[in-house]
Amino acid sequence: MPCRMLIPVLEEASTARSDVKFCKINVDDAGHRRAIRRDEHADPHLLQNGEPVDESIGLITKDELLAILEKQ
Repeated sequence: MPCRMLIPVLEEASTARSDVKFCKINVDDAGHRRAIRRDEHADPHLLQNGEPVDESIGLITKDELLAILEKQ
């Protein structure tokens, strides 16, 4: 499952970027209504300030994530 596989990547990236707050939402627990409202049908889905980040959907590496954050 890409969502669960991304958790260690987010944890590693959070140690490299203390200026960024990394969060995760379990849509099964939060309800599918929230995911549908945000049109987040592909998981994991990366957002920054409530907006989709880049075109990255799915599992990425820590380096890819940090590169995306540098572009923002």
